[in-house]
Amino acid sequence: AGLHVAGVEPRWAEYFAPAGAHRVDLPTYAFQRRRFWLDLPAATTGSVSGIGQSPAEHPLLSAVLPSPDSDGAVLTGYVSLATHPWLADHAVAGTVLLPGTAFVELAVRAGDQVRCAGVEELTLHAPLILPARGGAALQVVVGASEATGRRSVKVYSRGDDQPDTAWMLHADGFLAARAQEASFSLTEWPPPGATAVDTADVYGLLLGRGYGYGPAFQGLTAAWRRGDELFAEVVLPEEAGRTDRFGVHPALLDAALHVDLIDEPESGATMLPFSWSDVSLHASAPTALRVRVAPLEGGGIALQVADGAGSPVVTVGSLVDRPVSAQQLSAGRGTSLYRTEWVPVPAGTAPPVTSTGWESRGDTATVPPVVVHDRATAGTDPGSAVRSAVHGILEDVQSWLADERFADSRLAVVTRNAVASTATDPAAAAVWGVVRSAEAENAGRFVLVDVDAGTAADALGAAELAAIIGSGEPEVAVRDGAVLAPRLVAARRPESDDRPTPIDPDGTVLITGGTSGLGAAFARHLAAEHGARRLLLVSRRGPAAAGVDELVADLAGYGAQATVEACDAGDRAALEKLLAAIPDAHPLTGVVHAAGVLDDGVIGALTPERMDTVLRPKADAAWHLHELTAALPVTLFVTFSSVAGTMGAPGQANYAAANAFLDALAAHRRERGLPAQSLMWGLWGGLGMGSTLSEIDLERMRQQGLPAFSVEEGLAMFDAALATDETVPGLLRLDLDVLRGQAAAGTLPPLLRELVPLPARRVSGPAAAATAPEPEEATLVDRLAPLSAAERERAVTDLVRVQVAEVRHDDPDGIDMGKGFTDLGLDSLAAIELRNRLSTATGLRLPATLMFDYANPLGLAKFLLAELAPELPEEPHADLDEQDLRRTLDAIPLTAIRDAGLLDALLALAGNGTQQQAGQDAGQEQDITAMSVDDLVRAALAAGESN
Repeated sequence: AGLHVAGVEPRWAEYFAPAGAHRVDLPTYAFQRRRFWLDLPAATTGSVSGIGQSPAEHPLLSAVLPSPDSDGAVLTGYVSLATHPWLADHAVAGTVLLPGTAFVELAVRAGDQVRCAGVEELTLHAPLILPARGGAALQVVVGASEATGRRSVKVYSRGDDQPDTAWMLHADGFLAARAQEASFSLTEWPPPGATAVDTADVYGLLLGRGYGYGPAFQGLTAAWRRGDELFAEVVLPEEAGRTDRFGVHPALLDAALHVDLIDEPESGATMLPFSWSDVSLHASAPTALRVRVAPLEGGGIALQVADGAGSPVVTVGSLVDRPVSAQQLSAGRGTSLYRTEWVPVPAGTAPPVTSTGWESRGDTATVPPVVVHDRATAGTDPGSAVRSAVHGILEDVQSWLADERFADSRLAVVTRNAVASTATDPAAAAVWGVVRSAEAENAGRFVLVDVDAGTAADALGAAELAAIIGSGEPEVAVRDGAVLAPRLVAARRPESDDRPTPIDPDGTVLITGGTSGLGAAFARHLAAEHGARRLLLVSRRGPAAAGVDELVADLAGYGAQATVEACDAGDRAALEKLLAAIPDAHPLTGVVHAAGVLDDGVIGALTPERMDTVLRPKADAAWHLHELTAALPVTLFVTFSSVAGTMGAPGQANYAAANAFLDALAAHRRERGLPAQSLMWGLWGGLGMGSTLSEIDLERMRQQGLPAFSVEEGLAMFDAALATDETVPGLLRLDLDVLRGQAAAGTLPPLLRELVPLPARRVSGPAAAATAPEPEEATLVDRLAPLSAAERERAVTDLVRVQVAEVRHDDPDGIDMGKGFTDLGLDSLAAIELRNRLSTATGLRLPATLMFDYANPLGLAKFLLAELAPELPEEPHADLDEQDLRRTLDAIPLTAIRDAGLLDALLALAGNGTQQQAGQDAGQEQDITAMSVDDLVRAALAAGESN
């Protein structure tokens, strides 16, 4: 493999490219000092006989693996836009996907493998989305032969970005033992009695209806109509490549279906093939086709496909299409639904645990490694208890972090029924949200332990608590003596797609925060895709909100009547009055609670008032909705939560508390037989809370493995979540490559451990010596010890520069070390991240205020150097020759010379030397700031000789 660079105009570049090379478009802007890796496509063919397989001899399939316990088989392959570039020309509603004809082609090839002559039926369940980068592995699974000779067939895929998740089923059906008879001929051409149809702008017309067919799929060249029948002439464009080894090239067979799209009404839905029946292949590898399309009485069409001479190629007894939306297509883009599962974890050993509160310990010299803090919530009503619970834990956490005596200790916060419970307490769950965010900002300072109601923390016993904390888990629930820890896993998929929609078209659906952002997007979605006909849109501003008139008009276009009201849902009396005004003819049957606000701040900067600012529109409003609708015929009760409540989020303890409350409220309702789902959203791109984030914030999320998803993807995930029975489904994108990197580095959050494979087991026996681990890496202090003072300063300064650049997602060479942190674009969240990075790199326990204690990165570097090397010996003094002196002066920054008070002396020496060299001509005296190192050394040496 090699990299070839063509320094020519783009129009000539293709002529200079070596054979088999892959084009990579470089950015048009000035190069930045960042690494870019060339992604070459995975091989689709090769020698597989050595691993128990045989070659598939097909462009979409690589190998065949016979079944060892039946006469079935598995055929495997790989598709991507790099390995099959012609697929990029098949886009529907803006999404590139594998054409339905390709699934038929895969089924036919699988039939050939097991001597089945046709496809009895093939139903397509989900589109296979092809990403711009990467691709998908394929498996075509053929079952054992039945008594009739037919066999089951299923087509699966799994994307590059999800190698550790379940395979997605795209199509299934049956292969037929015998083929259909080819009882037709299209030798008379054009068809007698048919009228020509204008196809001059057919692909422009189809583009306007959502079909983005590129050159490789623009094979329809002529069309005719005869009564209800349609006829077409199709050729395979050069852009589609070769036809050999295909039964029928998918682009060619797809183009044969385009004539049937001409009669679609302009306002009609975009249609995709759904069900194929009685498909038989009579000849292979044609380059041109003649096609007859005939409608069937029960719906669908029949196809007779011949080659350019009219001889039969393919017979399709029935093909049924179905409409597809952009949201449904987005569901296949690698986004997934997750849920939190509580799994047993082994207990461990831990240092002694004390249950004595830190506030009463005075100036004791004995500082325990772990302090237990019992944080029971007061009151039986979570709606009223949440305030005191959240305010109390905020005060506790702030006091704990401020107490330097416990800087090396952990606080074990004990709650009851906050999680994994059959009697969930939303107020206790909100406590977990606060502590989770505090732990995210201050790694290793907190442990959450949840026990059953009525269990005293003391009753666990110091030994049992030590075992729990020794598990190494930051969060555990103790149930019946078992220690459970949370893990994010794939959500359970429904048995079928036939679950009824919970939207009652005769009822009213209330959407809080419904006049803008996510609320407005979902108002349109519920009207357009779920048949909602009466919407009550509520927000603080109501009709005065921007864009309301346009929103109401859009909803009317979908056939929905929208009422917009100004109401603070956090005000129980106001909400009760609003609900009472809903007419009995159209009672409230659905609730979508999308309202929320942000008031971000690191844990030390939050106040009870700032906690309440976020709790009111989310937690308070949700509790009021819960109480006021309990007796109403509500079938849909959805709250919009966030992954911040489950994972914790630096700078968002109040937001995490409110969302943890929503998740627990959903469980609380389910326990009482009431409908509820709390949607644990990931990061929306350009909408919702994600619209307020800076590019640095977005990049921070990407580096955590949580990239943003599009609005279309979010709407599709919403639909998928409604089809499940999950109480708190996680709707988010996860970058598994990032998570695998975290796992390798030992930084993967325990919550995500089930989503990536376990590390390799250690080598045992004689081979162990060959794979013995490297000696333990030297600490930073050890590495600084042999360095000179100047080298130490440079090393620590470079460390700070690199870490600041990582936080800013920038090039280290572009960091001005003398510039203030805020001028460099670092906010309070960046301060926390920088502190955590430097703590890990240096091994020092650093304060959360680190970034604010020093004016700039240079000042911070000096502080770290003093902490890391306070007693390191200075380098021994030695007589330097001229060459050593040159190297030494070259290593000293001018600012260091000035700070050391040596600048004036060197200026004097330089002035003296230059005057001597210039014949005492003051007009030729050089400014030291303009002198090179050589000139400076020369001047200093000359001055020394003269003195």
